This record gives sequence, structure tokens and C-alpha cells, in this order.
Amino acid sequence: MLAQLNLVLWAWLESLKDLGRFRIWRPFLVLALVQVAMLLLLTQFFRPGLSSMLAPLIENAAGPGAKHYPQFYLALPMVFSKLNFAVDLIVGSFCVGVAMLVVWARIAGTKNADPWGLGLRRAFALVLVRLPLLILLYLLAWQLPTLLFPEGVEVSGTQIRLLRYSTFIVGALIETLFVYAPLFLLFERKNVAAAWKEAIAFLGRVPIASFLVVAVPSLLQLPVSFILRRAGVVVETLSPELVTALIVGAILIFALINFLIVGSVVRVYGARRENPGGGLTWN
Repeated sequence: MLAQLNLVLWAWLESLKDLGRFRIWRPFLVLALVQVAMLLLLTQFFRPGLSSMLAPLIENAAGPGAKHYPQFYLALPMVFSKLNFAVDLIVGSFCVGVAMLVVWARIAGTKNADPWGLGLRRAFALVLVRLPLLILLYLLAWQLPTLLFPEGVEVSGTQIRLLRYSTFIVGALIETLFVYAPLFLLFERKNVAAAWKEAIAFLGRVPIASFLVVAVPSLLQLPVSFILRRAGVVVETLSPELVTALIVGAILIFALINFLIVGSVVRVYGARRENPGGGLTWN
């Protein structure tokens, strides 16, 4: 156990040293830009040419009342969060894979690395390898609460807090199960099924370290979620449009979370894999 804790501390320190390296930030910033673009597009749903596509999405996600001002901004965090699962699956899977390759090229000192090219060639496989993760997280975030607390059932504050914190822990565990799969897909040329199998086997060797490198940076989600849940206070006391700025801030914080998780996960893999990156070729 002590060896795994030392491994985690080392991985965190090394990842923090890369905070000033723009090249490593690029994949996360690309994802953030796509998310911000989607957010801004949602705020323009009423415009001709957009309303026919966006208005039904907003209504399905938050009900017909969400299409009216200022209720739209009350519902915007929820609408964005639901639609973001699709963005994370398609764009996020690619960007996470590229980020892993960029971090590995930095660690290995590879000069001729082409992480974006390799990421594009494996883009579909990257989506497939993260698909179960995103489905499970979506079910955990949006379907489980409705099953546990059906509409019309009175729920206490204690039950709500218990659900939030337990959901966070279970979500971190689910993410830990799949966090190494893109590495085996990219670095060792495994197919999707083999990448899942190898990832679980590798996780069994460093379970504590793996959970910590995912869960601890993810703690930054808690204050972000706390603030976004109080969108009503912002709408009533400040400006409804300020909710958009809060979500942009949340997007940037999630970029930092992913930066720390990816950097640490790649380093744990490199430190404990017998032949790290053995099957990786850049062309």
C-alpha cells in the first residue's frame, strides 16, 4: 500500500510540473472550446435556423418551460450537462487519447511523435473503448436518482446529500475501471475488447493508486457542482446571463481535472507496466 501511495505522490508531482507546458494543454483546450461553443449555441436556441434543432433538445432535457426567459438559465446547467455526455463521448474520447499520447511523448522524449495523427487514426476505437464508461456515468447521474426517488416522493436533505456523495464515489470507481483502456488501445495496439481486459488486469496490480489518481483531482467537481446547483440564486439576485459564465468556469476546471488525471494515469502505467508503450508506433 505504501508503495502505491508513493507512486501516486510521484505521479501528481510530475504532472504538476507540466502545468506550464502548452503542448500538453492543447487536447484539453480543444475539448473545452467545443464545449464552450456548444454552450453559446444553446443560448441562441431562439434564433431562426437554430430553433428547429435546439428547441426540441432543450425541451426534452428540461421541459417546455426551459424555453422561456429567465427559466432557460435556471435549466441551462442541466441541459448542458446532459448534452455534454455526447460531446465527451465523441470529442472527449479523441482528446483524452491524444493527451495520453502527448504526455507519453513528453515522458519518453520522443521527438518524431505525431499524437494528433495517431489519435485520428484510432478515433473510432477511442470512442468505442470509452462508450461503456459514458453510458454508466449517464445512467448514474440521470437515471439512478429518478429510480431511487420517483416524482412525487418527498426527499429529505440528508437523502439528497447522501445520493450526491455516494454518486461521486461510485462515479470515480467506474471511471477507474476504464481509465487505462485507452492506453492499451493506443500504446499496445490492442483491440477494444482486449483493451478493456488488459485495463482491468492492470488495475488489479495498482488499485489504490489508480483510484486515488482519479478520485482526488475529481474532488474539484464538488464545489463546481455546489455553485451550479445555486443557479437560481444567481438568476434572482444577479443576472441570469451570469449562469453562462459560471458554466464556462466549470468547463475550465474540468479541463484542469482531466489534465491531472491523464498525466498521473500515464505515469502510473509507465511505472508499473513491464513493457510500457511497447507496441506504440507513431506512423
